[in-house]
Amino acid sequence: MTRYTKYYFLIFLSFFVFISLSQSPNYAPKDFYLVDSLDLNLFSEEDKKYVDSCLNDYHKVTDDTSRVQSLMGIVNNVWNDNVWPVYNRYIMHSILNSPPQNRSDAENKYLKKALAETINNEGFYYRNVGNIPLALELYHKSLKLLEELHDSVSMSYLYNNLGAIYQFQESYEMSLKYHQKSLDIKIAMKDSALMSYTFNNIGVVYQRMDSTNISMEYFRKGLDLFLKNNDIRGASRAYYNLGFGYAYMDSFELAKMYYEKSLAGYLSYEDEEGISMTSSGLGALEVKMKNYELAKKYAETGLKYAQELGHPDLIKNNSFVLYVVAKNTGDYKTALEMRNLEITMGDSLDNRAYIKQSADAEAKYEFEKQQAIKDTEHQAEIDKQQAISDAAKRTQNIIIIAISAGLLIVIIFSVFLTNRFRVTQKQKKIIEEQKHEVEEKNKEILDSIRYAKRIQNAILPSMDAMNKALKNGFVLFKPKDVVAGDFYWMEQVDNKVYFAAADCTGHGVPGAMVSVVCSNALSKALLEENADSTGNLLDRTRDIVINRLAKSGEEMKDGMDISLCAIDYDKMELQWSGANNPLWIIRDNELIEYKADKQPVGMHSAMKSFTTHTISILKDDFLYVMTDGFQDQFGGENGKKFKAAKLKEKILAFKNTAMEEQCKLLDLEFENWRKGFEQIDDVCIIGVRI
Repeated sequence: MTRYTKYYFLIFLSFFVFISLSQSPNYAPKDFYLVDSLDLNLFSEEDKKYVDSCLNDYHKVTDDTSRVQSLMGIVNNVWNDNVWPVYNRYIMHSILNSPPQNRSDAENKYLKKALAETINNEGFYYRNVGNIPLALELYHKSLKLLEELHDSVSMSYLYNNLGAIYQFQESYEMSLKYHQKSLDIKIAMKDSALMSYTFNNIGVVYQRMDSTNISMEYFRKGLDLFLKNNDIRGASRAYYNLGFGYAYMDSFELAKMYYEKSLAGYLSYEDEEGISMTSSGLGALEVKMKNYELAKKYAETGLKYAQELGHPDLIKNNSFVLYVVAKNTGDYKTALEMRNLEITMGDSLDNRAYIKQSADAEAKYEFEKQQAIKDTEHQAEIDKQQAISDAAKRTQNIIIIAISAGLLIVIIFSVFLTNRFRVTQKQKKIIEEQKHEVEEKNKEILDSIRYAKRIQNAILPSMDAMNKALKNGFVLFKPKDVVAGDFYWMEQVDNKVYFAAADCTGHGVPGAMVSVVCSNALSKALLEENADSTGNLLDRTRDIVINRLAKSGEEMKDGMDISLCAIDYDKMELQWSGANNPLWIIRDNELIEYKADKQPVGMHSAMKSFTTHTISILKDDFLYVMTDGFQDQFGGENGKKFKAAKLKEKILAFKNTAMEEQCKLLDLEFENWRKGFEQIDDVCIIGVRI
């Protein structure tokens, strides 16, 4: 080996030793840091300074309360998952194993509250590593302590945690129950800052339940409070949720407006996750509108931030938008790259379960190890059992013959049990297979119903088209199930606007199928057969519906009740016809009701031509057509129907508010009335101000 070769070798060896030493764990001394195997390499410089400061305070004081306060500073302010859970457990087990004697009532109360907080933190930790049952158990233990302390403020936070975890479990009714409890406390406290986040949380739960109208109402409530409190971060999230909701309803302009407001908020405080999330939403929206260049721009920005964060969900969402853009613009190389990236991120998300199981096992081991400290009081019982065991050994020779005889019986019985076990296992396997098959069928059915909802949405006129044609109006549409038997309809021919609220036989999937037939029949009778009046339009629609439903060869009595209007704004004239459903007009503080013909649009024992009412209309007249779902809803204190008379009172009371606000007030009135009762039917109301 030459002199230079030795020289280079020594440099390489020194570098290797340096790298090895720099990467080895740097364990913190237990006498100061209190816990075993705490690797200081995992600390940021800022976190280490803060932890050292809290521990210096800890070692200066001797009373339990001051020591717990010092360590709680670490738990509440150091967001390093390698640090705060360690000190959280140290506090929890210190309190659990510290005798309450020689402490004042105030000290015991503080430590009990600190124990509740640490148990809640432990529940949060287990939720994050995927052990939901243990997280729920810990949350409820914490809640019990807070109830004993009558600490409503802390209870409101815990209710929020329970609401979030039940939402994650898709137990939406339980989630709403706990979020509502949290909201009730915050309302009593008049804390609008906290209320805003709970409104937003409740909106997300309703969004997951496909109750879009209700979710949007809660998002708006949250947004109002976020803006009132100048909470840009919260407002950005609320804007995003509203944008997502409007995108779901295909209201593209409103969706884009709210998405852009969300993006501006996230950009203002450089929230990379929020920027990536909102860019993905804007990209997907532009794809729907076929603005592929703009969609690409948004998604590329979102992907850049997602990759910097290493966030699989956001990488997957943005790469999917880029895949669709590339596919539709003929860039098949990029489409393949983005599709592969999307699939890879999907696999990464699937693998999270395995990572969480590993982390859960380690954390559970630590929890059980610490919990064992509490069991020292059982040592006396263990010693007693050991003494009994020693005595049993001394009599072993006496009973050995009896044991041998008993063993023979056990062997015979075991053979019998083994056979029974095999039979039971076979039966269990069959049951599991049947259960899996049922679950698959249920999934197929739910997927089919969701697809049916898309089809039904396609036949409904868009809100933009309704607003443009009716100029100043609203549509309150609340299906009982995912799909509805009620529907609203609108067509414009020359200078006339035709619109209607219709209630088909049944609700859910059967009602939705009939609604498709009836909606198409209305459009055909008007646009292809040129019906010249509303009565003639219903007559011809009835013929089409009966003929189509009769093709099965069976007698079909399905059809619809409907309230149908045709407004000629030039002549200020209204034509109206009704099948079982009325027309209400408010003029000069008086509600005028026009009665409908007592027959459906369908097969009927005494069919006659539908009546056409021609009515002169005046500026500031209010027109309302509706189905019977609102007034037939059970609710209130006595579980009675809402009834038409009460609905008339409410509409008269709301008439001085804007039409959009009327819709919100009626929706809120309905939800407050049915609180605690299931919605029994679809609801559809159309209001127009001339």
